[in-house]
Amino acid sequence: MPADGHLRFILDCAELAREGMLIADVRLMGEELIEAGKEAGLEFETVVPDVEYNAHDVLNIKTYYSL
Repeated sequence: MPADGHLRFILDCAELAREGMLIADVRLMGEELIEAGKEAGLEFETVVPDVEYNAHDVLNIKTYYSL
């Protein structure tokens, strides 16, 4: 798996949820999103480890960090 594979999977699932295809929503803790970012060589300074993020939040993070 590429170094950014974990992050790409999260972003792709959020996109699928937005489009209403296969997935209704994505729910993950900030800790997982931070770890996926680290694996991809990114630091998500605005993500809080113990906060739950949904697809909408993930897509906002994607936009904020220009991913």
